[in-house]
Amino acid sequence: MTKSWTRSRMNEPREVTYFTDRDLGRKLPETLKAAGLAVVTHDDQFGPLTPDDEWLANVGANGWLAISRDARIRYSPLALRVLMQTGARLFVLVGNLTTAEGADLIISKR
Repeated sequence: MTKSWTRSRMNEPREVTYFTDRDLGRKLPETLKAAGLAVVTHDDQFGPLTPDDEWLANVGANGWLAISRDARIRYSPLALRVLMQTGARLFVLVGNLTTAEGADLIISKR
């Protein structure tokens, strides 16, 4: 491998898989999928009562980017520990965004 090849590969955009938490419903993940994004929903992987720390660990292990509306996650010491230990990435939508506005924000920033 040459340095120029390595450097150019590092600069290539990485395909992101988005993991959507249950609190986002079905419309937002469907909108993201329709825009061509790779999406895994909470219900694709877990039961409805799966604790945050469990699905966050799975997100980190798979290298996905989690999206949630649950701003309370930041108050969970266990969830925060899992985020730090696994390197999981979590984006929390806050405020009064509609589903369409949230989807537009994610799609425009990819």
